[in-house]
Amino acid sequence: MESAATHNELANELLKLAEERYGKRMKKKYHGVVFASRPQLCGDDVIGYTISLSYNAYENINNFRFECSHELIHLLTPTSNWESITFLEEGIAVDFSIEVIKFYNTDSAIIDRYLCAVKNEPKYYRAYNLIKEIKPNRSEIIKKIRTEYPETLLSDLTKRQLKKYTEIPKNIIPELLNKFDTDSDESCCP
Repeated sequence: MESAATHNELANELLKLAEERYGKRMKKKYHGVVFASRPQLCGDDVIGYTISLSYNAYENINNFRFECSHELIHLLTPTSNWESITFLEEGIAVDFSIEVIKFYNTDSAIIDRYLCAVKNEPKYYRAYNLIKEIKPNRSEIIKKIRTEYPETLLSDLTKRQLKKYTEIPKNIIPELLNKFDTDSDESCCP
């Protein structure tokens, strides 16, 4: 991968794909992609948001797609209150990043490597498995929810709101709404 322009063009392609699947993002300033120690959405509603990716994503297109697609889900309904992010939002982000890896790769070894990476992170793996319980078409259900509540952050959705969707098993709603909290208050944003 060569330049900031190329990285941002790829991020914009992935953003279009995310919006097709999950609905348009909230209209907050978006400054593009930078590279730092780890992937994270940085910023706030005043200055805007930047997607920070790991240095590994700079050199490797699959790492770029995996990390960037995950952070783009957070950009759809961005918040600077990282502690408020729920298993629902993280599950959608993991699910989309796996979908992107599968979309761009036919080599099962590559796909398995990213699935294994998710399995090695128990909280992310749990969030991913919760999202997979939304059937038949989880991205369409999330898009419906976001269309009905366009000004509501994914992490601010309530039990009452989610119960309206029969495709979401009622027994997983409380866990979907639990705060994910990555146990890290350290920011990597430049």
